[in-house]
Amino acid sequence: KQDQRGQILTSMMKRVDVSVYETIKALVDGTFKGGYRTFGLAEGGVGYAENDYNQSMIADIKPRLEELKQKIISGEIKVPENKTDLATFLQNLPK
Repeated sequence: KQDQRGQILTSMMKRVDVSVYETIKALVDGTFKGGYRTFGLAEGGVGYAENDYNQSMIADIKPRLEELKQKIISGEIKVPENKTDLATFLQNLPK
């Protein structure tokens, strides 16, 4: 079987470890509140994988990726949450 790792650009990471840690920390600190919490880019809950296999492939676009990441965190870019939001988002993309 051929090694495919060098052919994978990147993967989306769901950082469940961050959400588990932050939830336990809140419980220990006495600040835990029940309900839903969102762990997105700002909270370190999601990201993209970078490793020895893809670093050279994404090196030239990494500054742009980080710029987009910061715009999402700041709210300048609003990530669509449903199909209606997605349609609006796509319609408003620069041509």
